[in-house]
Amino acid sequence: METPQPDKTGMRILLKLASLVVILAGIHAAADIIVQLLLALFFAIVLNPLVTWFIRRGVQRPVAITIVVVVMLIALTALVGVLAASFKSNLSLCCRSLIRS
Repeated sequence: METPQPDKTGMRILLKLASLVVILAGIHAAADIIVQLLLALFFAIVLNPLVTWFIRRGVQRPVAITIVVVVMLIALTALVGVLAASFKSNLSLCCRSLIRS
């Protein structure tokens, strides 16, 4: 005579939920690294056609990558400079409106 096996459905659901919590906690803990990796992947995908263009023009790959990175850094620096100047010019307006209110 066989003894009936207890139903383990509740235990399986609990184990799956616990696993989900552990995975989500791991993702939350590694969020800073994941964001940086995704940003690097985005830049690599976006800038790869420019590197390929340089390679087709006869530039060696390391030199092409260096050129693209330097141009990107110059563009980002210029963008930050323009934004800082705009912020500086609008800062006095913000201060005046805060004082009036």
